[in-house]
Amino acid sequence: MIASMTGFARETEQIEGSELTWEIRSVNHRYLDVSLRLGQVFRAKESLFRKILTESFDRGRIDAQLHYHASAQPTDSGRLQPERVRVLREWAAAVQEMSPESAPLSVAEVLNWSGVIIADSADPQMLVDQAQVLLQRTVSSLQSQRHREGESLGVAIAKRVVECRRIAQGVQSMLGEIEAGFRQRLLERVAGLDSTPDPGRLEQELVILLGRTDISEELDRLLIHLRETENVLARDEPVGRRLDFLMQELNREANTLGSKSAHTATSAAAVDLKVLIEQMREQVQNIE
Repeated sequence: MIASMTGFARETEQIEGSELTWEIRSVNHRYLDVSLRLGQVFRAKESLFRKILTESFDRGRIDAQLHYHASAQPTDSGRLQPERVRVLREWAAAVQEMSPESAPLSVAEVLNWSGVIIADSADPQMLVDQAQVLLQRTVSSLQSQRHREGESLGVAIAKRVVECRRIAQGVQSMLGEIEAGFRQRLLERVAGLDSTPDPGRLEQELVILLGRTDISEELDRLLIHLRETENVLARDEPVGRRLDFLMQELNREANTLGSKSAHTATSAAAVDLKVLIEQMREQVQNIE
């Protein structure tokens, strides 16, 4: 299935009151370029996370960031900070002295005060394991998004391939008429000359000129490249580079078709083909 190189995925996991969040952004790039931003707790395991990403994608710039927010709320394993409680009581007594009508602090208010209870840090290895599982989940989410967009790109390209084939086959069906018209115009010009050319030499020159304007080979190659583009679109593997090469070949044939044109119909067809090929090329730039 075709995959786009652009996408965004975000997954979050709650761990003992703390929070792990992976964010991955991907954009188009000629090769695979992975950038990681990790907190101090996870920095030693960067190679592990990088390996997961490099094995999951073939092309694109991948920016992955891991956010870790430790719990600041009371937990069963939290530790009471006596010094913080003492300072809080002194503050409360000072306020009540200045404002006797103030209500005293309740136990719940004391426990909820910032810094009174500090949660024990989660096990670092457990955090790494959870971050690895969460990364796999985030990668899967991003891959699904890239495949959905890639499917849409494939449909758009396939439609233009069909239109290019229609134009090329239309020109093919006119080749006999185009050649006869070109030959007739040359003979009419020769007939208007003051001198009478040698018939044998005239026929030889006509053959040379007709050969220079013959576009049958270009049309054949154009149709072959279009058929190969459809075959590549059906592959279940990264196809961006191959499609990019095919777009170059299609553009080359369309340019030659225009430069050898001896009829307004072929000139118009060459322009239409170049527009469609350029539209496909822009889409291909975003395919993995």
